[in-house]
Amino acid sequence: MRLRRMTWILAPLSSSIALGCFDSSVDDVPFFAPDSGASDGAAPLVDATMPEAGLAPDAGPGVDAAEEPAPPSPVTVVVRGPGGPESGKTIVFSDAAGALLATATTDAHGVAAQILPAGSQVTALLGTSDFPQLVTVTGVQPGDTLTAVDGALQTTSQAGFQLPAAAPPDTTTQYEVLAGNCYQELASVDASAGLIDLDPTCVNSAGQFPLLALAQDDVGATVGFAFDKGIAIDADGGAPAAVIPPPWVTVLGQEAITLGHIADSTAPYLSLSEFSSGVPHTQYDFDLTPVDGGAAANFETHPGYADFVQAELGLQGSTSAGSTINAIATRATAPSVASPTQTLSIDADAALPTITGASLDSTDVLRPRVTFTSTSPLTDAAGTFMTLSWQDGDADGGARAGTWTLVVPSSVTSAQAPALPASVALGPAATALWDATPTVAALGGGPFAGYDALRSTAAEVGVALKPASVPLVPALPADGTMKVTVFYETANVEGVVTPSL
Repeated sequence: MRLRRMTWILAPLSSSIALGCFDSSVDDVPFFAPDSGASDGAAPLVDATMPEAGLAPDAGPGVDAAEEPAPPSPVTVVVRGPGGPESGKTIVFSDAAGALLATATTDAHGVAAQILPAGSQVTALLGTSDFPQLVTVTGVQPGDTLTAVDGALQTTSQAGFQLPAAAPPDTTTQYEVLAGNCYQELASVDASAGLIDLDPTCVNSAGQFPLLALAQDDVGATVGFAFDKGIAIDADGGAPAAVIPPPWVTVLGQEAITLGHIADSTAPYLSLSEFSSGVPHTQYDFDLTPVDGGAAANFETHPGYADFVQAELGLQGSTSAGSTINAIATRATAPSVASPTQTLSIDADAALPTITGASLDSTDVLRPRVTFTSTSPLTDAAGTFMTLSWQDGDADGGARAGTWTLVVPSSVTSAQAPALPASVALGPAATALWDATPTVAALGGGPFAGYDALRSTAAEVGVALKPASVPLVPALPADGTMKVTVFYETANVEGVVTPSL
C-alpha cells in the first residue's frame, strides 16, 4: 500500500506568499533599502529634517514635551526559490479595493518593502514568461514580513546510491530504495547500487533528501531496512553516490490509526507519512469501509528513520459543480526502536465544512472575481486560497498558461484580483481566457489560530496544497491537528493518475 512517486500536482497552488497591512492614514511613501537611493521625486522613508522629540520651540516652563509618533513600519516581502533569495521579482502593492499604489522589485537579498495603508494587498509575480504564477495576499498589516516561494523554478535532480555493505536478511530477493516518494527498484539480490530521480517534492528547501532502502522477499514484503538522512544535492542539481550505512534493521514498526464517525456518503482514504529530513514517505489505503462508529487501519513503519509521522484522513466527495476533499491530519512523534508500535486517532466530526462550489466572473478580464459556497461558514478555518487559471499568448506570439492565487480571511467568500500595472509582463493579457471553475482551499488548526498567523506563513502552506494529491494537508511544524477542505474541477488538475495499491 505504499505511495508510488505521486505525480498529482495542481499548478495553481505551486507558488504562494504571505503578506501584511498598514494604517489607512499613511500616505503612499516608498521604502528604500539603505544603499539603494531614492528615485527622482520620491520621498524617503523618514524625513531627515524632522526635529527630535522634545519641547516645542516656544514651549515655556511647565509645558510637557510633545512626543513625535513613531513612523509606520513597512510591509516586507521576501522572495526565495530552491537556490535561495531571488532578485528582480516584481512586487505590486495595492489598497484594500485593489487599486494600484506602488510597485517594486526584489533586491539581491530577495527583499522588497513598502509603507501601506492597513488592509492593503500585496501581489508577487512569480514563475516564468510561459508559466506565470501570481499570488495576492489581502488584509496585510503594518510590520508584516511576508515570504513568497517561487515554485516554478524547481527542477528534477538525480542522485546515486550504494546499498549497505553488510549482507541483507536471508530471505531478501530484491530491493526498493526511496527518497521520500521518489523510488528506484533493484530486481536482484546481487544489485548493490543505482540511480534515483528526485523531483522537487523529494528534496527539502535546503537541498537535502533522505534515503530509505527496503530489503524485500519474493512477494514484496519488507524483511529489513537501512537508511541515511540529510544527503545534500550538488549545486548543479546532482548528488554523489550516497553510501547507505548498515545495519539492516529487521524489527519493523506499526502505526495503528483509529477513525471515528465516517459517513457512508463519503469515499474515505487514510495515509501515513514518515517525514525524514523534511521529506515525506507516504503509504495510503483507499479501501476503507465507511462505518459511522469508526474504522481502523495499520501501516508499516521504520523505527529510527522518521523525524515524525503524520496521519491523514481524507473524505472525498462531489457536487454538481466539481470534486471535494475534506482532510484532517495529525502529527505525532515517530515510532522508535524501543517503542516500535503506536496508535493515532482521527475523528471525522472535526472536519471543516465542505466547500460546495466556486464560480468566476471574468467580465473584467484583467481583474476577475471569485465567489465560492460552503455547507456552513468556515468559522474554524484560518484562511482561504482561491486559485484562478488563464491562457493567453506571450510576447513572442506563443501560448502560455498562468495562475493567480488570492489569499483571504476565512470570512471572505468573494474576492477580486487587484489591478496590475500595464507594464507587468507576467500578468494576464486583455485577451486572456479564464477557466470557468476556480480551485478553493481553506485550512485551519495546527499553528494557525487565525488569519494573522496564516498570513505570515502562507507561502509555505500554499506551495504544499495540491488538490487531489495524497497527502493533502501540508506537514505540521509541531505535534497537533490541521484541517483542509478543497473544492476543485478535475479538468484543472494536471497529471492526475490513479494510484496503484
